Amino acid sequence: MNLLTWVLMYSWQLIVSVPAKQEASLDMDALGHSYVWTPEKIVMYDTKGRELFFYSELAFGDIQSIDVRDALKPLVFYQDAGKLVFLDNTLSPQSNVIDLFEVYDGMAVAICSSIDNNYWVFDAQRQEIVRVDAAFNEITSSGSLSALGIDGFYPEQLFESNQQLYVWEENYGFLVFDLFGTLIRRIPILDVQHVHLRKGQLLLTKSSGEVLKYNWLDYQFEAVPLPSLPASPRAVV
Repeated sequence: MNLLTWVLMYSWQLIVSVPAKQEASLDMDALGHSYVWTPEKIVMYDTKGRELFFYSELAFGDIQSIDVRDALKPLVFYQDAGKLVFLDNTLSPQSNVIDLFEVYDGMAVAICSSIDNNYWVFDAQRQEIVRVDAAFNEITSSGSLSALGIDGFYPEQLFESNQQLYVWEENYGFLVFDLFGTLIRRIPILDVQHVHLRKGQLLLTKSSGEVLKYNWLDYQFEAVPLPSLPASPRAVV
């Protein structure tokens, strides 16, 4: 199956399609590069859909998530190994691998980069969103989500955009926090197959192939009118 990459100008137009296996995920950086990744590897494509670079490190186990918010410094998270690997713009690993078991006193199950060289961590042990600095010293936290009536939360991925943190859990939907860790919105939605967030625009691809965009004016999802396609898209960015 292909993962279809899109861009929103004045209308939706197909700009590139890249090949991927059924279990692959898709991301796009600010420069328009597409990243198709599985638990074993990451492949970068240019804006024409041509393969550029490849990364794989089986010694660390499965890739849990990637963060391409900084196109010059993609971040790869290996949850089981407790490793954060930084790549350059050719997907070559840098020397500054972070061992979370050494620098973070908690159970990090999801992580993403934040502004000012900081990070967001979801700590499953504390059931909290925690913002830390480059040395993983705590800056602020959400407090226990249980106090907000949210129990057993185990997110798939964290995203920061427009100075807000989006936390996605497939059995719940989204929680949105400000930079101080204050919960500002709950967005319940199920059956989501892929999530893309850029410049505050939340775009979802459902298992049916339907693509939805979140409208911040009325706090509702609206369907994105896609042109005719040869197959249902697995992921749209």
